[in-house]
Amino acid sequence: VFAAAPFCFEQSITGGHAERGGCIFLNLAGLENWPGDWRVHLEKSGCGWVAELMAGAQTDQQAVKLILEQVTIT
Repeated sequence: VFAAAPFCFEQSITGGHAERGGCIFLNLAGLENWPGDWRVHLEKSGCGWVAELMAGAQTDQQAVKLILEQVTIT
């Protein structure tokens, strides 16, 4: 089962996980319609490779699958 908006973008201001920041959950279509360039946020966080995978995906499910295939759990 896949979420309708599987991609979470969040921001932390001077602290830990989402401290005084915020987050938004979007799908691929939502990302393309979001003001600004979400790819810049991924690049700044050291995750530019995720944007490259998402660019090649045709569906949200395919994007999630491509991302998870690259993640190694140690």
